[in-house]
Parts: sequence; structure tokens; C-alpha cells
Amino acid sequence: MSADMHAARTGRALFWLAALVLVISQTLCNGPDGIAGVVIAETGLLLLSIATIACCMLSSHGLRFSGPDRLLAALLFGIALLAMIQLVPLPHALWKSLAGRSNLTGEMQSIGIAAGWRSLSVSPMASERSLLALLPAIAIFLAARALSAMGRKRLLRIAMALGLLSILLGIAQVSDGPDSNLRPYRPSNLTGAIGFFANRNHYGSMLAMLLPFSIGWTIQEFLRVREAGLAWTLRLLPLCGITFLFVIAILLSYSRSGLLLTAIAGAGGLALLWRSGVGRRTVLAVAICGVLGGTLALQIAGNNVVSRVVALDVGTDTRWPVQATTIAAAHHYGAFGSGLGTFVHAYQSVAPDYQVDQNAYVNHANNDYLEFWLEAGWPGVALTILFFVWYARVAIPLWLASREPNIGTMIARAASLSVLLALTHTALEYQLRKPGIMVLFGLCCALLSAQAAGSAERQPARLRADGAGRRRTKRQRAMD
Repeated sequence: MSADMHAARTGRALFWLAALVLVISQTLCNGPDGIAGVVIAETGLLLLSIATIACCMLSSHGLRFSGPDRLLAALLFGIALLAMIQLVPLPHALWKSLAGRSNLTGEMQSIGIAAGWRSLSVSPMASERSLLALLPAIAIFLAARALSAMGRKRLLRIAMALGLLSILLGIAQVSDGPDSNLRPYRPSNLTGAIGFFANRNHYGSMLAMLLPFSIGWTIQEFLRVREAGLAWTLRLLPLCGITFLFVIAILLSYSRSGLLLTAIAGAGGLALLWRSGVGRRTVLAVAICGVLGGTLALQIAGNNVVSRVVALDVGTDTRWPVQATTIAAAHHYGAFGSGLGTFVHAYQSVAPDYQVDQNAYVNHANNDYLEFWLEAGWPGVALTILFFVWYARVAIPLWLASREPNIGTMIARAASLSVLLALTHTALEYQLRKPGIMVLFGLCCALLSAQAAGSAERQPARLRADGAGRRRTKRQRAMD
């Protein structure tokens, strides 16, 4: 078998594996933790992710990091190092000296658990599950980076198609009422659209992350056919309709954070249009149309979410005392944290009595930055900062480029907006812990990374060409 045939077969296998990871994560893995069907789907997703990563290793392009991607390579290495820090057993004397462990020693001895070597994490099994949960996002990122530009576009089209399928399911759920059998995880969120999710905020976040791509494709089509006269308006109508449908679907979720993300995505869409090189009048006209369209969408589907916004009492919102307790727990467990996946135990160990309910518990901080700080300590903070540095290094030059964008640049800019929306929402939620959103986040990072890597590879070629031109000019002057 020739090398070209082997590469083609590996590429096809990699694409279909990545597509399966995307489909299963979006449709079957976004329910409450511990449900049998979700656990089975997550197990299958994990096996597919391992197979995808193995296929990437066989690909000639799968694991090459250059330019800004070296920061991502450092991030992956940091995650592996974090796993070693949290899971490698430590002598009991050293373990006991770590912050937050001395009280646990007394509790373990009271129930007959002998002192011995223990890992830094207070629950090694929970930390192992949390680390394994990262594999689907890593798999989709590596696969998308290994595929061609056309392969990445096809994956994005699959993601958009799954989003539209989820929208149709959500509209059917609203039409069928709170007792609908179309709601996969009853009794969670019996009002509003939730699609394949159990949480309206997670559903709204997923749709908001897809919204910039719908806007970007509409703008790209506008740039392509704007010289064609009146006919171009008819060709834009389907794309405008899809974008409007995304907005309606987010409003039907009754998610207040979804409404906020939609507003940010709309502003980002205007930025996409402005950086595409059209005139100010066009941007102003589209902005006016966007405001009118948003008003119409609120009239059609936004009454419930507006009512929830009006009824919001920031002073009585429980997420603020929960986040304050999370900060106290992070200080209690010190520099190395309590261990990935151990939030519930770590939170309850320091929570005031009035926050501890025997019939329920706080399962997340509703701020993943704080939760990650508590679980991973300062190494987790360092990894978070490293990701933000990578994001700034690839996104800022992409937006500062003044040339009229091609479809690759438009997709990459839309991906940067999607990543920004996810990073914004994670300050209020824990949606990135859901496989569907985490895999979509990994795909967006790959789209952004691929464009940045392509620009980095083209830059030396341009510099070499400029240098050759200058050398030719010097030789011509010498001959003259």
C-alpha cells in the first residue's frame, strides 16, 4: 500500500470517528450524572475518543504542534502533569501535612481506615473520571487539526445539523407541554425547550455557540453575491431564516444566560461584518435590521424569558453565597486543591450549616473557574491562564488582519466568538462539564488553531518571497 493510500484511509477513518464523537456527545450524553443511559453513552463516547486519539497518532499530521499550538501542547502536558500530581500516592505523613487533610485523617481513623499511602486527591476515583471526561474534547481537537480544511468544514456542518435537530426537538417539546414524552430527562426543566439536554442553560449555551457560525456563513454569502443585484436577497433568505431560528430557539429555552449570550453573539456578528470590509452604512443598516429582528423574536418567543429576567432578585440568588463558600473551600484545601471531581465533598466540608441540606446538596459552584481552582489548586489556575494566553495569541491577530476574509478566516473568527461565549458563560455555569458542549468547544478551538497555524506557515513564505525580491532588486541595481 502506498503512503498516499494509507494517508487517505487514515483520514477517512479519522473523520468518521470524529463525527461519531460529535454525534454521540451532542445527543446522548447531556443528562444528569448517574443515569444508566447516560453512563452507557458516556462509556461508548470514551471508547470512541480513545480510538480517535489512536488514529491521530497514526496520521502524519495528527500530533504536530507548531507556532501558537505549542502553548496547547504545553496545556496538554500540564493536564497530564496535573493527573500525576493528583493521583500518585504520597506517604501518609506528607499527605497529612497538606492543607485540608488533617481533619480527614481523624474521620478515616474513626471508621477504621488505617493510615497509609494516599493520593493527593481526596477521591482518586472521582479524579480519574474527571480526567477521562476530558478525552472527547481532546480527541475532537486532535482529529480536527489532523483533517483537511474540507474535513473540518464537514464536521462543523454536522455540528450545525445537530443543532438544528435539537432546535426542532425543542420546539416540539414546547408545543407538547410539560408532560411531553419528548423531554428525555424528566422531571428536569419541564417548561421551555431543552433539546437533547437536561438543563435549559446548557441547551441555550450550545445554541449560542453555534449562532456565530450561522451569522458568519450569512455574511460570507452576502459578500459573495452582493454584486448580483436583487437576486442575492433571495439567496440570503434561507441563511437569515436559520439565524433567526437559532435566536427563537434560545428564547424558547427560557434561559436568562442564553439571552445574554445571544446579545453578545449579535454584537460579535456586527464585528464579523465590520471586519469583512463592508462600509459603515452597511454595518449600520444590518445593526438596525438586527435590532428589529431581535425585537420581533422577543415578541414571538421571549415573553417567558423576559419575565424571568424581570423577576430576578440578585440579592437572593443562591449562586453568590455558594461561590463565596467555594472560595473559602479553595483557601481551605490550599495550593494543590482537593482533587478533580471532588467539589461536593470539598464544598460540604466547609459549608455553613444553613447551606447544608440533608435531602440535597450543592453539586456545582455555578462558576467553573472557582470550582476548578478549588479542585485543582494553583496548578489549575496556571493551566487556565495558559489557555487564555493561547486564546489571545491566536484570536487577536486573526481579528486585526485587515484583508477581506475568505471562508476559512470567517469560520475561524466565528469560532473565536464561540470560544468567548463559552468562556463567558462558564463564569455563571458549569456547562463545559457536559460532553456535548465540551466537544463543541474542542472543535471550535481546533478551527481557531488551524487558521492560526496556517497563517504562521504562510508568514515565513511571504518573508522569504519579500527577501528574494529585495535581493533581486539589489542585483539589478548592481548591474545598472
